[in-house]
Amino acid sequence: MSVTLIAYPLNDSNAEVPYVLDTMGDIDVAMTFSVEDIADITKRRGSFSKTITLPNTKVNSQCFAYAYNIQSFVGGFQPNKRIRAAMWEDGVQVFSGVLQLLSMSKTKGTVTYEVGLFTEDVS
Repeated sequence: MSVTLIAYPLNDSNAEVPYVLDTMGDIDVAMTFSVEDIADITKRRGSFSKTITLPNTKVNSQCFAYAYNIQSFVGGFQPNKRIRAAMWEDGVQVFSGVLQLLSMSKTKGTVTYEVGLFTEDVS
């Protein structure tokens, strides 16, 4: 399975700039369905939230530095900001909602970002 996560922070002109974020391998986006959902799978709706860890790559660093005003690792960031995001699995969109940077960590010199994905409408 191939998962693609795209974040759309706003630039200085208030236009969305897409970033294809680098992940740390597959992201589990499994959902649970009930028997009623089998009757018409296209009408399945629900909320979704997931916390994932992303590596500190050039693309991810650029996106988060711009979107969350990261000054430095110890300088903090704007934690209350959410940006539009979407996720595709094997070419099918499985998520459209918002992404929020929750925390950054540095372990043995390796920096990672913990982000939350949130939506009210999952199909």
